[in-house]
Amino acid sequence: MKTKESIKYIPLGIATLLTIPYFIENTFFQNLLLENDSNIHFSYYAKNFLSYVGLLISILLILLKSEYWKHAFAILLLAGIFHLVQIYHLIFSIEIGFINIDITSLLLLIGHIKVNPSLAEKIRPILKKNEKQQLQSNEFKIQFFEKKFEKNDIFELRVIVQENTLIPEAIEAAKRVIRKKEERDNHRQKVMG
Repeated sequence: MKTKESIKYIPLGIATLLTIPYFIENTFFQNLLLENDSNIHFSYYAKNFLSYVGLLISILLILLKSEYWKHAFAILLLAGIFHLVQIYHLIFSIEIGFINIDITSLLLLIGHIKVNPSLAEKIRPILKKNEKQQLQSNEFKIQFFEKKFEKNDIFELRVIVQENTLIPEAIEAAKRVIRKKEERDNHRQKVMG
C-alpha cells in the first residue's frame, strides 16, 4: 500500500487504537463490575456494542475493498459526536445548551473528511441543495413583501429602505417595488410626453 493511500486510514486507526483498551476493559473486567453493582445500565453497554460493531463493519468494508467504509466510519463518528455510541473510554465534550458534543469524535470526523476528499465531494452537493433551498425561501419571502408593499407610495418605500430596520427580504422587496413604480412612472411620462 502506498503512503498516500494509507493516509486515508489514519482516523480509523486512531479510533481503533482508542477503542482496544476500552474493549479489553469492558470484556475482561465486566464480571467484576457486575459482582459489585448489579444495576449496570443496559444503554451504557449498548452504546459500547454499537461502536464495536460500527468499527468492525468499517474494517470489514476495507478488507472487502469497498469505498463504503468511509461512509460507515463517518456515520459511526457522527453517532459518537452526539453520544449515541461510545467509541472510547475517555470522553472530552463540550456542552452547548442541551447538546453535548464529543470533541474527539468531532476531530476524528473532520480529519476523516479531510484525508478522504471523495467523501467531502459527496457532502458538498447536499450543502449546495440547502443553499438553493435557502435562496428559494428568500425569494418567496421577497415576493410576499412585494405584494404587501404594492399599495405603499414610493416615499414610504424609500423610508423603509433608508431605515433598514426590517428583515433583508423586506428591504429587497421595497427596493424592487420602488424600481417597478419608477419604471411605470417613466413609461407613463414617455407615453404622455
